Amino acid sequence: MGVASINLPHLMRVQPGSIKKSYLARKVLGQGIGPTSRMPQGCPAVISPVPACLTDAEVFTILSWIQGGAANN
Repeated sequence: MGVASINLPHLMRVQPGSIKKSYLARKVLGQGIGPTSRMPQGCPAVISPVPACLTDAEVFTILSWIQGGAANN
């Protein structure tokens, strides 16, 4: 938190309370960073049931954590 992304320096790695301004959120959603850059590495760019991809529940948990202030707990 409070650290700029290397790839997109106008975004913080995690901007507490803002999914839109958080690089991590964009990575887990696969938005705006390139066709093969969805996190975790090895996950296809489109949402699919490939085991390498995060589940919808895992993505929701990460996004909720960011939107909720990204508490260190």
